[in-house]
Amino acid sequence: MRAQHLLIWVTRGAARCNVEAQSAAMSSHNAHFIPAGTMFSFNFETSCFGQTVALLASSLLDWPDAPLLLRVREPKAQLTLTHFVEAIQKELLDAEPKARIAADAHAQLMMVWAHRYQLLQKAPREDAARRLLKAFCALIAQSEYSDFEGASMAEFAAKLGVTPTHLTRVCKPLVA
Repeated sequence: MRAQHLLIWVTRGAARCNVEAQSAAMSSHNAHFIPAGTMFSFNFETSCFGQTVALLASSLLDWPDAPLLLRVREPKAQLTLTHFVEAIQKELLDAEPKARIAADAHAQLMMVWAHRYQLLQKAPREDAARRLLKAFCALIAQSEYSDFEGASMAEFAAKLGVTPTHLTRVCKPLVA
C-alpha cells in the first residue's frame, strides 16, 4: 500500500498485477492506475520493461477512486501516454522553479486522457464464469450467517445449480 497514486506503464514484456485481490495479466502497452492507499502487488518477467509514475495524493489531481487498467492498443494513444509519463518525469528531475506544479499539471492532463480513453474502450462483458464466481462468493458470505456454514463444494454447487467439477474449475484461477 502506498501513500502516493501510482501509474505502471508496461511497454514491453509481461507482468501480473494483483490489485485489491483482483489479478490481471499485463502485457505490452498496458497501463494500471492505482490510487493512493490501494493494496497491490506487481510481479514482472525478466524481459518486462516499463515506467512508473508516483504522485502525492492531491485534491488537484482527478485520479479515479478505483484502480483502472487500460489496454492501450492504438499507436497514437501509446505515444500520448508515453509523452505524459516522460513530461512528468522530466519536470520532477529538473530543478526548475514550479516543477512540482508543472508535474501535477501534466498528471492532471494524463488523467483526463485516461478517463476519456476508458470511455472509448468497450466495457468488458461479464462472462458466465465470472457471474458464477460472484454468485459463489455471495453464497459463501451468506453461509457465514446461516445454517449453510461449513458446507462442502458439492453442496455449494448444488445450491448454484452446477456440478462440483464445474464450480471447482471456475474457482481454480483463484487458488493458482
